[in-house]
Amino acid sequence: MKKPKNNSAGMRLNLKSFSVRELALAGITLWVAAILTGLFAFKEFRALREKSDDLEKQCALQDITLEIRETVEARLAEHVKRLESAESLEGSTLQGLVDTLARASMLRAENITPKTENKGAFQILSVKMSFRDAPMDRLLVFDDRLRTQKIPLAITGIRIEVGNRDSLNVTYDIATYHLRDKK
Repeated sequence: MKKPKNNSAGMRLNLKSFSVRELALAGITLWVAAILTGLFAFKEFRALREKSDDLEKQCALQDITLEIRETVEARLAEHVKRLESAESLEGSTLQGLVDTLARASMLRAENITPKTENKGAFQILSVKMSFRDAPMDRLLVFDDRLRTQKIPLAITGIRIEVGNRDSLNVTYDIATYHLRDKK
C-alpha cells in the first residue's frame, strides 16, 4: 500500500472535487463578502469626509475668531469696566440720570417710576418715564443721549401714541444693571 505524499505546504485543494453548485455558492459568497466590505469601507470614507468638512469649518471659524480677537478683548474689557458698581451711576440714581438727560433734551417727564430687582450677582435698575406732547426732534436727542452714556442703558420697552399738534405721547422703559456689592 502506498502512502500519500505529505506535502509540506499542506493539502492541495482540488477544485475538480467540488460540484458546480458548490463552486457557484462559494463564488457568490465571495462576491457578497466583497460587496459588503466595499459598502462598509465607503460608509467609513463618507464618515471621515464629513468629519474632515466639520474640521475645516471649525478651523475657518477659529481663523476668523483669531483675526478679531483684539477687538473682542478690548470690548470685553470696556464692558467689564462698565459693570463695576463704583463706576456705574457714580452715586446718582438711574431716575436722576434719565431725568437729567430728559431736561438736557428740553423734555419734561410727566411720570417717572423706578424699580430695582436682584438677579444673581446683578442688580437691575429700571425706570418707566412718560412724556406728554413731546416733539419728535427732542425725543430723538433724548434717545441719542441715552445711547451715548458710559454706563449700559437699554430701552427695554417703548410705547408711542399720537399727541396734539405734531407731538407724541411716549412711555419709555429704561434699564441698567451692575454687579451687586458682595457682603
